[in-house]
Order: sequence, then C-alpha cells, then structure tokens
Amino acid sequence: MIIQYTIVAIFFIFTFAKRIMLIENFNSLTFNSQGWKCLPSNTNSVIYQCNYGMYLVQLSKECNNIGNTFINIPPHFSIQLYVDFIAYRSIDENEQAYIKADNANIYTYYNLQAGYLQYSNQCESSDERFSMITSVTEFSHSNTQLIIEFSTNLDEGFNNEGYPFRNLQLYISQCHYTCKTCLSEAYNSCLSCFTQNSSPTLQQCQTCKDQQNLRFLLTTQGCLQECPDGYSYDQELVCQRNIKLLSLSNLNQIQLMISQDFHLISQINLLLRSPLVCSATEQYLPYYLNEILYKDLNLHSSSVAIRLKVTIILIGAWVADNSIQIQLNGEIIDSISFNNLIVTTQKSVILYQDQIKQVCNFKDVFKIRVELYQVINQQTLNLSFSGNNLIGQSLSWSILGVDIEQEVCSLNCNSCSNRYDCNKCASTFYLYKGQCIQTCPSFSRTVDVYCIDLDEELIDQKNSKIEYLVKEFYDVSTTQERVNELFKLISSSNNNFAKGNNIYFSYVPDKKVFGGALVWINAIFKLQLEIPMYYHQVRVKFQVILGDDFNPGSFEYQINHRSNVILTTSTANPIKNAQIWGDYFQDYVFQVDEIIKNDEIYQRQLIILFNCNNPNKLINQSFCAIQDLFITVEHYCTKEYRFDIFNYQNGLNPCVPICGDGYVVDEEQCDDENLDPFDGCFNCQYQCEEFCQYCVYGKCLLNLEGGDENQMVLENRITEQDIVYYNDNIYNECQLECLICHNGNCYRCMEGYIFDIITQNCYMLIIGCNNVQSYSKEIQNYTKISMCESDIPYSKLDNIYKDPDYQCINCLSFEYQSCNNKCSFCYQGLCFQCQSGYTLQNNLDCLTICGDGLINKDKLSIENNEECDNPLIEGCQNCMIQSGYKCIQEDYSVCWTCDVKCQKCVNENNVLICQQCIDGYYAINSFCYICDDNCVTCKDDSSLCTSCFRDDCQKCEDITGLYTDYQNKKCMPQCGDGIKVQFYEQCDDGNIIDGDGCDSNCNSEFPQDLYSIEIQRLSGTNSNDLNITHDSKIQLNCQDTTVTIEGFDQKEFLYNSTISDSGCQISFQFFKSIRKTNMIHIYIQYREVQTRILSDQYQQQKEIQVNPIEQIILDDSQQSQADAISNAQSSLSILIWILAPLSILFGLFDYLWAVLEILSWINNFYFFNVNFPFNVQIFFLNSDWSSIISFPTYQNLNQPDCDYYFESPPRFTEKGVDPLFLNNAQVPIFFIFTSVLFYFASLLILSLFKFINQATLIKVPIHGHSTFCIQKQKDTHLHRQNQSQFLIKPNKYIWFIVQKMIIISNKFQSRIKQTITLCLLDLTMAITLQLIYGKQFQYSMILINTILALLFCCLIFYQLRQSYFVIGIHKNLAEFPPFKLKYGCYYENINIDNAFGLKFNFFGLIRKIAYIFCIVYFYYNPLLQTTLCFISCSSGVLLLLYSNPFESKGQFYKQLISESGLSLITFVTILLSIDDLLNKMEEQTKINLGWMIISLVILCVLCEILTLIFEICRLLHQIVIQMIISILNRNKTNKEIETKTQIQESKLPEIIIANKLSFIKSGQIHQIFK
Repeated sequence: MIIQYTIVAIFFIFTFAKRIMLIENFNSLTFNSQGWKCLPSNTNSVIYQCNYGMYLVQLSKECNNIGNTFINIPPHFSIQLYVDFIAYRSIDENEQAYIKADNANIYTYYNLQAGYLQYSNQCESSDERFSMITSVTEFSHSNTQLIIEFSTNLDEGFNNEGYPFRNLQLYISQCHYTCKTCLSEAYNSCLSCFTQNSSPTLQQCQTCKDQQNLRFLLTTQGCLQECPDGYSYDQELVCQRNIKLLSLSNLNQIQLMISQDFHLISQINLLLRSPLVCSATEQYLPYYLNEILYKDLNLHSSSVAIRLKVTIILIGAWVADNSIQIQLNGEIIDSISFNNLIVTTQKSVILYQDQIKQVCNFKDVFKIRVELYQVINQQTLNLSFSGNNLIGQSLSWSILGVDIEQEVCSLNCNSCSNRYDCNKCASTFYLYKGQCIQTCPSFSRTVDVYCIDLDEELIDQKNSKIEYLVKEFYDVSTTQERVNELFKLISSSNNNFAKGNNIYFSYVPDKKVFGGALVWINAIFKLQLEIPMYYHQVRVKFQVILGDDFNPGSFEYQINHRSNVILTTSTANPIKNAQIWGDYFQDYVFQVDEIIKNDEIYQRQLIILFNCNNPNKLINQSFCAIQDLFITVEHYCTKEYRFDIFNYQNGLNPCVPICGDGYVVDEEQCDDENLDPFDGCFNCQYQCEEFCQYCVYGKCLLNLEGGDENQMVLENRITEQDIVYYNDNIYNECQLECLICHNGNCYRCMEGYIFDIITQNCYMLIIGCNNVQSYSKEIQNYTKISMCESDIPYSKLDNIYKDPDYQCINCLSFEYQSCNNKCSFCYQGLCFQCQSGYTLQNNLDCLTICGDGLINKDKLSIENNEECDNPLIEGCQNCMIQSGYKCIQEDYSVCWTCDVKCQKCVNENNVLICQQCIDGYYAINSFCYICDDNCVTCKDDSSLCTSCFRDDCQKCEDITGLYTDYQNKKCMPQCGDGIKVQFYEQCDDGNIIDGDGCDSNCNSEFPQDLYSIEIQRLSGTNSNDLNITHDSKIQLNCQDTTVTIEGFDQKEFLYNSTISDSGCQISFQFFKSIRKTNMIHIYIQYREVQTRILSDQYQQQKEIQVNPIEQIILDDSQQSQADAISNAQSSLSILIWILAPLSILFGLFDYLWAVLEILSWINNFYFFNVNFPFNVQIFFLNSDWSSIISFPTYQNLNQPDCDYYFESPPRFTEKGVDPLFLNNAQVPIFFIFTSVLFYFASLLILSLFKFINQATLIKVPIHGHSTFCIQKQKDTHLHRQNQSQFLIKPNKYIWFIVQKMIIISNKFQSRIKQTITLCLLDLTMAITLQLIYGKQFQYSMILINTILALLFCCLIFYQLRQSYFVIGIHKNLAEFPPFKLKYGCYYENINIDNAFGLKFNFFGLIRKIAYIFCIVYFYYNPLLQTTLCFISCSSGVLLLLYSNPFESKGQFYKQLISESGLSLITFVTILLSIDDLLNKMEEQTKINLGWMIISLVILCVLCEILTLIFEICRLLHQIVIQMIISILNRNKTNKEIETKTQIQESKLPEIIIANKLSFIKSGQIHQIFK
C-alpha cells in the first residue's frame, strides 16, 4: 500500500511540476556531434546525412554507445527526456536500443514499436524499413551531474541496420528556491538546505534572509553576505542575474580610499594623518568632523539608477546623535547612525554588521556594510561621505570596499522613456518591448527600427491591452503536457499517430508542430479556451501545413459557430516550402488570421475544431500540421472610460468611467466636467455644500451651518420655482406656496404663509385677521384662532401682503377645548396632535414611547428623557446618542457619524471629529479624503505621504507593468502581461506557460550554461590583449562589449573591441600599473542563433573574468628611474652572459656558481609580504636569474578553469610563481639537466680531441745504437718485446687541449652536485608551495604533484646527507683524487685543516632551506616572516665572524661582504613590515630605503662578479706571460736541451743502472707508471 501511495504521489509530482528546458540538441535540419561522444573511444559521434538534407545521429554497430555528461544542473527532482528514435532497415527481433541515465536504463526501443508501415520516403529512396517513434520518458533525478547514454546491441553495420535518432530535449522540474535538494517543487518537500543548518525541519528549509549576515542566496553558491556584482535580488533576497547592472567603480577592500580616485576635503595635512592599523589586512585611514570624502561619477546616457555597496568603519564611542551621511549632488540620500550595537539607516539595506565591537589600539571599531539603491536623472554625479555631529577627533570614520554599479534601462540604448524601457536604441539595434535587440523575432512585424509583437497591435495604445492566451509551436519549447492541455481528440481513424500513442506533435527544423509527419492525417481535434472577462475581441493566428503528397485531402477549421473554412492544395496564395523528406513533393503552408468579436463568443468559451481530412492516404504519405499558433485577447475601453491596469491584472473590469469628462456612464450620478467639491457634483456623485444634512440630486434641503440644528433653519432659497420630486416613477406635486415638499406632502410653507396641520395646506397670513398665533406653541384651554381664506390669484399675493389696509374677506375661526396636557392640538375635546416627543393614542392620550420616532425631552423625567428616537438608524440606541455619532431632528431623529472611511470618530462639543482614517485617506474635520495614488498613508494633505508603495514615493503605475496591490500594500507585477518589470521579473513573454523560455513565474529559462565562450590571449601569455571565441549556437555582439577592471576608473584605461574571424578581439591601453589582483571583467553581449523567443526577445550578457598580466605604468620621474634600473640590470645580464662561457673555458666553475647563487638569493627577496617602494618593486620583478638563462617551460597546468586549480600567495602570483610543483620546478630541473648535458658534452669533446690527437701523432726515428738502447734490448725482464725504431710524439697543442678537457670534464662531473646545491632554494620553494597550498588530494593532478614534491624532498635530504658525511673526514682522504672527485664540491675552497669549515658548509644548506620555508609558511605574518629570514641570513655572518672556514682570506672577505649585504637587506624588510603595521614612514623615506636595498644587492652581486673577473684576468695574464717567456727563451731552451743531452750521454751507464734497479725493485710502481 505504501508503494502504491508513493507511485501516486510521484505521478502527481511529475504531472504538476513546472518544467524548465535544460538542453536541446539535434533539432536543426543539419547539425554536428554537439559534444556527444562514441564510448569508450571518446570520439565524436557519427552524423548520418540523408539524401534530402535531414541529419541523424548514427547509433549502430560502428558506434553502439553514444553519451554526454551535463554538469552544474540547478536543484531539481525529476527530468523529462524527448527524442525521436528511428528503426532503420533490417533490424532483427532481439536487437534493441536503450537510453540510460547515470548507467540506469530508462527506455528500451525495439523495431516493432512503430508499426509495419514502410516509411521509405523520409530519409532516402529505398524500400527498406525506416520507422520513427517519439519517446517521452520521465525519471527521478537530483544530482548536479547527469550522464545520458544511447546504446544498442546491433550486430551488423549501419548500411544494413541502425537505430539513429534526432530531436533531443531534456526538461528539469526545479525545487523550491529554499531547497538544495528536494522531492517536489513544494516548499515543504526539501531534503537539504542552503542555510548553515542544512537539515530541513518537517521538510521545510529556512531562507537565507533569516540568517545573520549571510542573508542572500545564490543557488550556484549558497548563502552569501551580498549578491555579486551584476546580480539583483528579489523580496526573498534570492540573487538573480541583472544584465542591466554595469560596474562603474570597484575599489579595493584594503587600500585606502584616497588612493583610489576619492578626494578629501580637509584642513588636516594628509601626510600627517596616521592610519589605524588593526592587522596586516585591516588598516583604516580615519576621517573626522567637517571632512568630506567624495568622488565624481560619469554615467551612461541610459543610466537610470546607481547601486552603492560600501563598508563603513565607525571608530570611537558613537551614540545615536552621530551619523554618517551619504550625499548625491549635495542632497542627503541616506543617514546611518549607530547606538549600542543597533544600526539605523534611512534608506539603505544592511548587508553586514559586526556582532560585537572590536577594539583596535584602545579604540572601539565597528564595521557595517550597506547597500543603497538610488534612482537618478543625471549622468554626472558627485558622491560624498561625511560624518555628522562628531566631536573633535575622538570620533572618526572610514570607508572601504566601495562598489558602485549603474543600472541602465536597456543595454545598447541611447535614451530611456522610463527606468525600465528604452525609447531610442543604438545604431543597428531594434526596439522590442522597451529593450534593444539585434534582430526582431520571426513572429513580429518590423517597422523601421521597431519590432511589433501581436500583443502590441493595439486599437488604442492608451485604452486597450492585448494578452496572449496561447503562444505555442514557434520553437521547440512546447511540452507534451501543454499539447494535451490544449488539444482534445474528438475522432480518429486507425491511420494516425504512428510515432506513438498520445504523441500528437512532431518536429521540423528548430521547432515543434502540432500533428505533422507520421502523426496526423485523418482526425479531428478540439481546442477550447475560457476567455477572460471584460474582453473586446479575440484574435486567432496560426499556419496550416499540408505536407507531402497531400492531394486530394483537405484541412477544415471552425471557430465557435462560424462556418467551416476549408483549405486544400488548390487554395489560393499558399506558401510552398521544400520539405526535408526523401521525395519531390512540396509542403503547402497557409496563414490563418481571424478576429472574433465578443458577441460571437458564448459564455466566454472559444472553441476551435481542427479537422485533417485525408482518408485516401496513409500516414507515411501525407500529413497535416499546425505551427506558430497564437491566440490573443484584447481589452478595449471607449472614450468615456480609462483603462485601469490594477483592475485588469486582478480580473476586474478594466474600463473605469472617467470622472470629469462630461459623460455620465455606469455608476456615475452626474458629471459636470470638473472635480470641484461643493458645486453640486463631486467625484461624479451628487454633493451639496458642506454641512448640508438633506441633499437630493445636488440640491440642499437642510443646511445646518450657522444655527441651531434642531430648528431646521433653511439657507437654500428657491425663487419662483416648483420643487418637483420623482418617487417610484409617480409624479407628485405640492401647492405652489409649499417650500419643502416630499412625496406630495408639504412640510413647510413659503414666507408669508402659514401651514395648517389639519388640512396640510398653506394659507396666506393677513394682518386683517386678529389673534393669529403660531401652531408651534402649546395651546391650553379654549383658544380662538382666525385664519384668512383667500382666493386671490397667486400672482397678486405679494402686493396684497404688503398692503396694511387690506381687509380679510373671510376669517376662519377655530375653537379648541382642553385635552391631555401633552396634547398640542385639541379640537372638540379630541387631541389631533401631541407635543413633540409624544405619540397620539386613539385621539385621547399622548404617550412617550422609545422607538416611536418622537423625541421626548422631558428634563424632569429621567426615564422619559430621550436624546434621539429612530430605531431604524445607527447611532441611536435605546433613544440615547452613541459615542462618535451626532443626531438632530425631533421626529425620527437623523443620526450620523464621520466619513465611512473613518476608523475612529469622536463627538467634541457636538462637533464630529475624525481622529483616524483607513489607510489611503486623511482626515479633515469629520471627513476622510483620499490620498494620492502613490501614498499608502498620508496626513493633512493628499500629497503629504507618511508611507508609500515605492521607496521613491512615486506611483506604482508610473513603472510600466506594475500595479498597486492595496491588500498587500506594495507594487506588484502581473506575470503574463508581456511587460517585463525590472527587479520583479526576469522575463515576461505574455503568457504563464512553462517551457517556452519564460516560466509561469516569469523566471527566465534561457539555457546559458549550454553555450561556450572562451578567452585566448593574443601574442602569447605576456599580453593583456584578448580574443573571445564562441561556439556555433550563439552570436557575439562585439561592439557593445563593456569592460571594467577592479581598482581602475574608466579614465585609467582604454579598450577597443572589434570583430575577428573567431569572435571578438579586445585590445587594452593602461594609464597606470596593473597587477594580478586587478581582475578584468568583460561583459559580452550575445544571443542565441537558433529560433527561441527569449534568444531574440532578450539579448543576454555573460561576464568573463580574466587574470591580468602585470604591467607597471610609471610617471615621468619614476619612469626615468625605472629605465635606469632596467638598463643596469640589462648590462648586468650581458656581463654575466659574457663571463659565463669564459668561466667555463677557464674552469672557474666555483666563481660562476657563486654569482648564480647570490642571484638566486636576491630572486626570492620579492616574496617578502611587505609594501616595497616602486624602485624595489621594479628591481625585484626584473631580478630573475632564470631569465638570464631562458629554459623552455610548459605552464598550461593549474589554470583557473581546472577543477583542481589553486593559487599561491599574491607576491608569488605577481612574479608568475605557480604553486603547482610541475609548473614551479621546471627551471631548476632544466638547469640541473643542463649541467648533466654539459658534462656529457665535455666527454664527447674529449673523445673527439683524443681521436684527433691519435690521428696527429708524430713518429720520430731513434738514431744509432746508444748504450741506452742496447741495454734496453738486453733487459729481457723489463721489455719482453722488441721496441719500435720510432719514438711517437703527440701534437703539443692538441695534447694541451686534451689535458684541459680532462680537467674540465672532471670539474663538470663534480659540478652536477654543486648545481643541485645551487638550485636548492628554488626546489625547496617549489616543494613548500605544493605541500602547503596543494591540499585538494581528491584530484589526481594534485596527488601526482604532491608525490613528486616528496620525491624531490629525498633529493634534498640526499644532498644534506652527502654534506653531513664529509664533516670530520681526514685531510689525506679529502685530498685523495677519487674521493675529491666525488665529494669535493661539498668542501671546495674550504680549509680542511679546520673542521669548522665543513660544518659551516653543511649549516649553509640548512640556512637555505629554513629561509625558503619561512618565506612561504609565514607569508601572511610579514613581521615574523622577515624576522626569521633575517635570523637565517645573519647567522651566516655570525659564523664567519666566529672563524674563517675558507682557505684564503680573499674568499673569507668576499663571503663576509655577501652575507652581510643579504642580512642588511632582510633587516630593511623588517623595518618595512613594521611600517606596514604602523604606517608612520613617509613615502620618500621608503624610496630611500629602497635605494639602500638596491645598493646592497648591487654590492653583493658586484663583489662576486669582480672576483670572477679578477680570476679570469689573472689566468689570462699567466697565459700571456708564459707565451712571451716561451717565445723569448725558445732558442735558449734548445741549447739547454743539447747540453743536457750531452751530459746524459756521458752519464749513460749510471742512468741505465738506475733505471734498471728502479724497475726491478717494484713491479707495482711500474704498473702505476703505466
């Protein structure tokens, strides 16, 4: 049961999940392998070309396994795969094709699935089987990597059988944005989270914004402190790429701001200002009261806003009154204050803040990073920072990490119409829905430089709106779910759907179509849509394809109850297209464009029937198809109405009457063409003057102003007119003398007339009748009243009334008798009317009843006292006035309260006052008046907003696409309205359909990860000029490429982007030095070549980061000094180049090695992590002994795009030292190899001269029979063979060279170990960098290099062991030639009589290793680094002062000078590292110390070079002297030889005897002699 529920759950997940396209391949007519490889050979997959143009991926015996790997897939839980599989030719029954995902089989295809029809005309003209099926496969998946493989078990070649395929698509179902992995798209189905607590609670993850400091989410990286440059964020703080954000200035986080194009207004000398140094990486230059730090900004003409991110350092004890003000053009745009660890800002967003105060040099330090977004309307801005209300120098502040970006309304735009739309694009660009693109979409109309979409072809731009209901089959994005949602099968024959059940679509190049080949030939489908309310008309537009050999069939469509429209191949004006199949027939394409008015649509249902009617053809012979299907609905308002976007987006009637236009429509009561209050008509509703209680159709019947409300004093005067009212369509009119008339009853007579309550008529009051009294007075006992009844015409009454002598014709007399004392009109003992507040009962008694509508104001009776009486009105309860109400009128009291929009109303001294209105209204007296549209709340005036929907207090509707959400009190977009709203939507394609490039939440589905954009350097690796290459699926826009450089202002460099054969070529010109840390950011515009809506509608941008090659740019003075340094170094290099071969020729290896060793020491001084002055920087950057002798190296390993990439510390990176052992150790290894090569070369040369010597031997005959020769022949013991009669003599010059080459080769042999010692510094550095920084052992390259580094450690230990071995050896052993040849390099020039000398040499190797280890290991602690290196260097000086280990004093003094120089250099670096912490040293002092370092370096080098030159000169001098002596004494030598010969002959017997005795005495001596 659990398994069944799980299956059902998975089904619903897959059914309702939102799908996003991950990859699409092989959809074009022609294509290449697109990264798909034949496995395991890893060669490109084979593409089969059909005879008539269509390409297929060949899956056959030759390539039976085709695969591809996709990486960096967004968080998802399932994948859907589409592919067209083909069974080709004679496939056996047991031969199948398989699709695997991560080595798991997800689909199997066999040759019988597609039926038995012979589809021979689809690829080539043959009778072989060629059947096609469309596979739609769904499978669970959540990894970031996916491997897809197509395989088969075919046993014959492709010429006989195969399973080719094409039209491949992959869709993913994404997780909720809070989930890192999930089970479904729901928020409560998370398996892991991005937050620090990666485990979900009840399968729900918290958002990053709930965390402290790490509140922003980038799904590719996790929770971040802030979104990277070029990224915006939504309300949930999820970072989204925003190509309209362009970097304006990105200043280094460590360097002081005034060195980065910020200017300071201050009265304090900048040179006297001391930075606050907290650590080597935390140094803050403080600013004080009345100091302003400012920067001028130059923006693009299309810039609409700037975004500022800055870190603010508050130094000292700040309180609430202190603040940092940020101003733009002198206007304060934000104020940031701090009090008791609470940060308060007016506008900016806090990205980061310290949780506790830091203490640095006894001062409180608090760090805040904020982001500020500011709308602008100028292109030149002045941005400034200042401290407000600071006290002296006890409080200070600083800034760092300033990152400024400008936002443009559109890329490639010259001017903007608003913040989000462009109104004029740059040259060669088209304006499409407010954005600038290179080409218009295929389904739009091009008018001049504008692209007009279907939803923009409006009747009235202001008063109408078009929205897409259907937008399908114009690219490949339409999913199977969307097809099944739109189309329902009504009827069908068996001759349909050969590509699979429920497969109602097929592919043509670069798009899907409904129906199509092998799908639709004889079936009826229905498309039914519910049309939104309040529509004006519907537009249906699509294209019908009648394909292949379609004649004599027809295609019919019917829209609602209209007549059928029939299309055939003979219908006029078809568009004939060449098809991609294997025959000569053409496709007939017909454009359908219908307008359906609202009176043609019943109950908002649009029904279209599509009938492909061709029963005479088979499915493999012809077909019907529908492409470019667009259905739009238009809302239109006539001139009496305005189009209300809020109503439109919320499904309400968008046509709202225009009040003030003079037209009375709908709920308007009146329209006097103005909006003035108290003129009878206000807001198109009747309104009388203020304080009017009874207002009928704009006429005031009761005005309370200025008198007692209970007396009903009338201010309104109606002269000589009848007041006529219409009630229930019955015409009622009072007599002319009536002043107040309602429903035919008179309530008050005109002036000069009296009202008879009995007859309810008005009678003229004449002076001639006596005792006339008002009926309003109480009548007691009997009273006589006379009333004059007149029949005088109404027109003469006025004159009669004014005549005092006029006598009444007939005076009517009335007599009253006593009634109840509460009766006001008693007639003949009957009460006809009670006093006010009493009810007449049976003409006998007057009773007081609460609820009778009569007010009894009997003050003497508390029980009977009534304040009001009207049970049918609010405000009067139990005849008492309720709080917040006011009541008037005795009979049937009229009660009212404040305006209906008032939330709190009070009655103060019988005056109603509204104390609080609902949101959106403000109170004046008892009325609430509406605030302006941009206000959420306001006070005292409609424009005085106290809170707004937008930060800038502008209307939501001012931004196209936004409407005011009054319920949530914020501005919201409407996804699917075709208006893309910046910061709210990534895209908006006019619908809420997933899979078409823009999903139902208006998130972009543009597959940027599928496209390849690469960077190549021009002119090798020493140039910053670049070449940008790309693959065939995109097109680059080189002209609008933008470049920013970290730490560079736009004025400090120039770049030029041009079109090249392979892409874009970018060249640079710098005006200041560029370092490795100045990252180059290139923003390249591109669009997708294939037809997709978003690839044409929105041009995309990709950011490329490039590590620059260092280029030092100096001013004139520094340049001249740098030239002098470079010239000196060049001269030194030339000198060494000259001396090196001479040293080898004369055998002065030890002196040459001493020069190279001192250069090796100097080469490593640059790696001290201190801020060297510019002269030392240049000197050390150019000081590289490896550059004197250039070796070929391979440096393509450990590049930034490698998975195992890791970096060395910055100083090493600046000098090009790579931490990978193989990259770093190549030069010393080549140097050692070169010494070995020289040794073998010397042996070769020696062999050559020995051969020459043998060939040039001279035979000198032996004359006479001297006693010596006779004796030698007789001596049979010593010479057993007859001797030659010739004496063999070599050429003395050749023999001299041979003897010298023997010495040189022996020295080369001993110099191999000395070369290893010489390279000890570089090898140690390569090993140390690898072992310390290369710790990603999961990568094979790192592991191999680590093993190699450890192996070379063995070589270093071998050298140490050899050096240690010679310590304490005997003098005779040290001088023994074989031992000296093997170990002599370890004690060369050492006094072997003193054991200290051998120990000094061993300790020298230890010092070298310790020196390099300290440089690398303690790099990030500069003071400790330089101190330990100083100890290593100075220890050599101390040992030399202790005892002389060398044979000669010259060697001693030379070594002492070199060691002392190196020690002083490291001592100066200690001073520089201390200054880096304290920052007390002036720049000129540092430059002077730099010249001191350079002088010491030159001294050490010259000491060694002069020694070498002296030895060369000494040897040359000896050679010249010997040659001169040899020439001058040549004759003398010959005479001496002759004299000696004679003497020898005279002493011959003694010589022979001596020789004989010597040879006989020792046979061993004879062997040695031989």
